[in-house]
Parts: sequence; structure tokens; C-alpha cells
Amino acid sequence: MQEDNQPAKDDDFLKNLPIQSEDIAFKPEELISCVKCSRTNPPTRLKCVYCGAELELSAEQTAKIAPNLRKLEIWENGFNLIYLPKEENLDAETTTKFAKFLGLERESLQTIFEARKTLPMARVESAKEAEILQNRLKESGLETLVISDESLAAENFPKRLRGLEFPDDKILLILFNND
Repeated sequence: MQEDNQPAKDDDFLKNLPIQSEDIAFKPEELISCVKCSRTNPPTRLKCVYCGAELELSAEQTAKIAPNLRKLEIWENGFNLIYLPKEENLDAETTTKFAKFLGLERESLQTIFEARKTLPMARVESAKEAEILQNRLKESGLETLVISDESLAAENFPKRLRGLEFPDDKILLILFNND
């Protein structure tokens, strides 16, 4: 606050304030309209911010999607990205790049690669997100397979067999704990 007997201060300090040189929002033409609620969404989302419906994305828009690699709750059905091993070795720089993209520690991913076995790399919440991740990894030379939790049927425990019988052109499975 300025007193009446003091001269007005120079406003030169305002001229030296930094000017924002980059856009912090998306341009109107970049926004994606939701087919369900008609509201616009940022191009970095798979689902509508407002109603949760899956957005219809072009190939160009899928390149902007950042993977949402949050840990799914145990009750949520997810989609698993399974590594299909190759014979070639991946260098440390490539492994670091994949690890950062998948939200893994480089050492953990290196262990998966060195095992040369079909192993899970990531688990995501939608088939669309799994497809986008799979395509991006494929562009970089990494082969993966997507398997849903529903297909794995992990809630169904394996059955142990006590025996097999072949009466009259049939197969009879005798379970371990009952007949």
C-alpha cells in the first residue's frame, strides 16, 4: 500500500516477468468428443472424463495416449501383456526405455528378457489400452500377446485327477477327492 507523501514506484519489474512460452492446454481441434455424452476430452485419455465411456480414437490419437499402469484391484478384470521371447539380446538403453514405458524397474524387465520365457510384463484395465501398448511395443521390435483375466479363469482352481477310465468309447475322469 502506498502512502500519499511517497512518490509512485516504478513498474519496470513487471516488464521483466517471464512470459509463458508453451501452451498448457490442448487446442480445440485436438480434443476428442465423447459419443455418449458429447463432452470434449483431452487427447491423452482412453475413457471420457465425465461419463467413463470408451472414446473412439484415431491411429494418430492413440500415439498420444499415455499408459495408465496403475495396480488393478484384485476384483478388477484386467488384460495382461505377455512377453514373447526372441533370440536376440536387448541392450541396456533399449531395456531402460521399455522399463520406463511400462513403469517397471530396469532390473525386473532385464530379468524377464534374460529368462527367455513367456512371462507377463504388464496388466492394464481395458482391451483397448492393452492393444495400444502391444502396438507401441511391436513398433520397437518387442512381441507380446494380450490375455484377459477372464480367459485365464484364475478364480477356478485346477482339478487334480486320480485316474482315467475308457468305458464304451468315452473318457471318464476320476477326480482326486471324489468320484
